[in-house]
Parts: sequence; structure tokens; C-alpha cells
Amino acid sequence: MLPILSLSLSLSTASPPTPTFPAASRFNFRGSDCAYYVAGSGPPVVLLHGFAGSAYNCWRSTVPALAATHTVYGIDLLGLGASAQPVVEYSIDLWREQCAAFGTPARAVGMMNCGVGMNNKNALKAQPRRNLGAASADLDAV
Repeated sequence: MLPILSLSLSLSTASPPTPTFPAASRFNFRGSDCAYYVAGSGPPVVLLHGFAGSAYNCWRSTVPALAATHTVYGIDLLGLGASAQPVVEYSIDLWREQCAAFGTPARAVGMMNCGVGMNNKNALKAQPRRNLGAASADLDAV
């Protein structure tokens, strides 16, 4: 199962490496360059941001704590963050395919709520046998 966390906070594409946040790595999805970040070691956790966000903006405060006991993967969705911005029809289905194509099995998925939880629900549909569940939070309600 992939742990997924997602959140939408900023349109910024900046994701500078810091002592607590890794530099971007790359993978190819449908011919486009996609950014992801890896930190720590242990059971894998995948963090997903929401619309108009990026892994850095959404997870820079979370990654250090999780990386103490887990291998943490943060994916920048296609068209967002430091990933390529090809001229394609962006949709939940496209991003679900991208997450499935990433292919790193994880034990948990954590997401910040976005779009009334639609990205959370669709991420879990991508590979239902690999998912134990998801954690989400609505920061607008805080």
C-alpha cells in the first residue's frame, strides 16, 4: 500500500533542498519529467499534495518527522510543483495514473484534504489492494 498525504497551499514551484528537505529526483510519466523527493529510511510513505500545490510547499514541515522512521516519498503531480507542465487535459484520473505509475509500494498513504477529499478518494482507487487507508486534514477548517 502507498501512504499518501496531500495538501494545496501555494502556486509556487520552488522546492529548494534544505537541511530538512531533499533535492528533487525525476521519473518519466507519459513522456513528461515528474519531480519527486525521497528522505529517510524504513517503511515507505507517499505524500501527495492537492491542487495548485507542490510536495515542498505542502510537506516541508512534515518530511523531517516522518523521515526519522520511514522512507518518505513526496510526488509533484504533473503540471504542478517542479514537474513538467505539458499541454494535456489535467484531471483526477491523470494524477491517479501518475501515482500508480510511480510504483513505489508503501504501507500508508497520507493526504491533506483538497477538493472535498476527491484526490484522497481517487488516490486510494488507483491500487486498492495496496492501500490500507488514508489520513487527511482540512486546513481551511483549522
